[in-house]
Amino acid sequence: MTCSIANAEFAPPPGDACEWRGQVAVLGIDGVTMPCPDAAAQAAGDGVPVLEYGTSTTIGAWACTSSERGVECFSRADGTGFTLARAAFTSYGPGRLA
Repeated sequence: MTCSIANAEFAPPPGDACEWRGQVAVLGIDGVTMPCPDAAAQAAGDGVPVLEYGTSTTIGAWACTSSERGVECFSRADGTGFTLARAAFTSYGPGRLA
């Protein structure tokens, strides 16, 4: 499960140094990662799935909910997850981003 934010205003957690770190969070079988994207995230264009406020989605073992506080995605298998918003990023559970 990958989540991107075009207007991040928080300092990303420690990790690889790159220009756009903090704009993409990934939740996979190995936990939460924050990779270095090849380019800055952009606002979603036509045809790009957007999770509107107040809606949720599940894909396999992953679930995400969008609200005015941010997007929360988590593993239904082990509870690992993250919340991504303009102002902050947090991760939790056994596979949280250290």
